Amino acid sequence: MRNHKNQTEPSKECWLTESEVSELIGVTRATLQNWRWRGVGLPYSKFMRSVRYKESDLYEYMESGRIEPENQLNLN
Repeated sequence: MRNHKNQTEPSKECWLTESEVSELIGVTRATLQNWRWRGVGLPYSKFMRSVRYKESDLYEYMESGRIEPENQLNLN
């Protein structure tokens, strides 16, 4: 793709369907729909009637809930 001055290349980001996200994070599609209706949960985009989730947003959302234990076990 030709790049014009002061423009960046479009993102090659992977977009996931509702079913793919549901399977990846272990919640039902109904839960994802409820979250969207309530305005909570994962960021998403609508293309016509299709809902898509950016893969990087999914992993960022999951990382935001990451808990690091104060005392880590030494398993060696």
